[in-house]
Amino acid sequence: MIKKLSLIVFFVSFSLSGILAQQADYKNPKLSPDVQAQDLLKRMTTNKKIAQLQCI
Repeated sequence: MIKKLSLIVFFVSFSLSGILAQQADYKNPKLSPDVQAQDLLKRMTTNKKIAQLQCI
């Protein structure tokens, strides 16, 4: 019984993770580079942006 319940929980959580995990716009090659860049910049912290400017 516990084994069955564990399998059910596993499959439900696995299915939900696939539904909930949508690809970020910056990783979507079908979008324009401008849209990808804007999405990435929105997700980056200020420290990460500064580090990119300093080539760290």
